Amino acid sequence: MPKIYNFTIYLWEGCKSHPFQISCKKPAIGLERNAVLRKLGVQWRGDLYVLRIGKCNPLYPVDMRGKDAKRVSYAVKKFLAEVEQALLGDAPTEFHFRRW
Repeated sequence: MPKIYNFTIYLWEGCKSHPFQISCKKPAIGLERNAVLRKLGVQWRGDLYVLRIGKCNPLYPVDMRGKDAKRVSYAVKKFLAEVEQALLGDAPTEFHFRRW
């Protein structure tokens, strides 16, 4: 069974933060059977997935809105620049990136 690594990403725009959860797996098999993704109606298509974290209850993801696609794209690029796939287990679980 693959090991799934979860990381919390805070993308800061000015003084406002946008929290996301990035999850990736190693080795690259198994998430297509993930019960949480199935419950959310998400189909697994890659090696990582991103969920926006709710502000009121951080245990539940919320729908992405408006500019979130661009925010996620930026956050994933920064995350991939910081973390090497081979060293996922040694990486910190929380990252803060400033966009502006």
